[in-house]
Amino acid sequence: MSVEIIGVSEKDAPLTLIGKIAGTSTDKSDSGNPVKRAKSCIKRGHMSVAEFVTVTFSVTGSRAMTHQLVRHRLASFCQLSQRYVKLNTDDMDWYVTPPSIDECDEKTPSGTSAKAAFEEAMASAALQYKNLLAAGVRPEDARYVLPNACETTIRVSMNLRELQSFYKLRSDKHAQWEIRDVAEDIKTKLLEYTSDSDEWQELISLLLVHEEQK
Repeated sequence: MSVEIIGVSEKDAPLTLIGKIAGTSTDKSDSGNPVKRAKSCIKRGHMSVAEFVTVTFSVTGSRAMTHQLVRHRLASFCQLSQRYVKLNTDDMDWYVTPPSIDECDEKTPSGTSAKAAFEEAMASAALQYKNLLAAGVRPEDARYVLPNACETTIRVSMNLRELQSFYKLRSDKHAQWEIRDVAEDIKTKLLEYTSDSDEWQELISLLLVHEEQK
């Protein structure tokens, strides 16, 4: 799994922008302290003004993870197509192995390790995918034999209100392991990407907080 921040819509002063937008409704967009006003809005949960700032990032991981990611429907998505792009199953990195399978010490009913059973399933899917393509089946139909473990890349754009909602749900200890890793990596990479902006650092500390830390 990997995350790359592509860009943010307001690189230097997002709190100032949010505060000015918030002031529009009271005719105070050019007066007072917009940063203070923005922080007050966020702390009160008045998040509509945060929708004017967006973050765009790329995520590489399994399709099992992206099926969860795209449920955050207020975001915009563009994912690597399995309909038009043939999957290279000769590359051993074409699928994602869950840590629980790597760490499982129990044998399956057939007597193999969990990891061996998983890798056998991946090898079988790869072979049949190749066979179908070789038989002239279109990639859009041959992909039906591919597993949720398939690695994919998806580009995502979220406004800050949706990003806050995403992080709250997906960083929770009950969230599935891979998307939880994605949520935490987005926060880490966003802090790095905006390290030269005090406003962004403060904004991230306000928005991307575990529920138990509030």
